Amino acid sequence: MDFYCDFATSNILCEFLEVAVNAILYSRDIYPRGSFDEKKKYGIPVQICVHAEVRSYVDSILESLRIMMQSNGVHLFCILILDSAKELVEKFVFEVSALENLRNIAFGDLLSLEQDFRSLLLKIYTCNSVMCLPVKDCTWKVEIHLQHAAFLEVTSKQLLKNMFWSVENELSQSSNSCSIVPLKSISYSFLQLQMYIQEMNRCSQLPYISQNTDIRFQEIGQQLNS
Repeated sequence: MDFYCDFATSNILCEFLEVAVNAILYSRDIYPRGSFDEKKKYGIPVQICVHAEVRSYVDSILESLRIMMQSNGVHLFCILILDSAKELVEKFVFEVSALENLRNIAFGDLLSLEQDFRSLLLKIYTCNSVMCLPVKDCTWKVEIHLQHAAFLEVTSKQLLKNMFWSVENELSQSSNSCSIVPLKSISYSFLQLQMYIQEMNRCSQLPYISQNTDIRFQEIGQQLNS
């Protein structure tokens, strides 16, 4: 007999992405390590930034993402790392190829999904072993790529009228070639997600060919005040 839990798939994914974003900021030394507190999530210790401005910014991003997910058209959620010249050096990509916003998910699937989230977080925390050294004096920003129909719905209904997003028609690119570091794929009937890192060739790695997508929402990341 299966037991079911009343959790919307989009809420489950956004909850995970909040932890994942903080893991990226911590692992790639975007902010000083003293800006993070250790919490426990998915059965493992995780690092959460405690700076009020950063937390508020991440919350606003995820609120926007939840709204966009109502249209079932979110394709990519990306964290972009920029150097001091505002050039793209790294992109952490969460690719959502399927998201069925169920409200009743089998308890067994939730347990299995938690294990997958835990495994992916551990890969993020250890990504420095397969990447170049973190960039000094860097900033970050967020991109959310939507399918065209979802973009029309979001804009026509003015669902993001209180959010500060810009609409971009071109993919973020660097003048340098880039490589891809695959981290993990997650596949369920209600959620298909894969994560990879797109890294500009500051060190020797395999070439990567970027994909085309329709619409990109962009938001500028936060810096800590000294």
